[in-house]
Amino acid sequence: MVFEMTKEPYGLRIEFSSIMSNIDVVDAATREFLARMSLGSHAFAICLVMREALTNAVRHGNRSDDTKLVAYHIYLDDDSIVLDIIDQGEGFVWKELMEMDAPEPDQESGRGLAIMKSYFSSCFFNEKGNRIILTKKI
Repeated sequence: MVFEMTKEPYGLRIEFSSIMSNIDVVDAATREFLARMSLGSHAFAICLVMREALTNAVRHGNRSDDTKLVAYHIYLDDDSIVLDIIDQGEGFVWKELMEMDAPEPDQESGRGLAIMKSYFSSCFFNEKGNRIILTKKI
């Protein structure tokens, strides 16, 4: 199992095996980083979106294959906080999802992208669909 963390002056990089329990460790490290940057008041929104994106990377991108890795980078950029997440999966057709409305309340899944778009200022996927960059003005 891989779990490597690098603390930067204004950021945090973590690479980890696609195991759901690693997301809890990333969450704790992210909260520590936010506190260090005096951004603890943003922890709920940032960690909610981070958990949604990492869950998608592990479950859907890497198909919970623990030999595949997820790369996570959170950093400050001027007046924004940026989440950059890459999985080793085949990607997906994200353009269709970006245009869809939020799912009905009785549906069990499909809310992740709606949550991300409501809490963050921008959401960008690479063409392949295995990388997401989320930016939140702070």
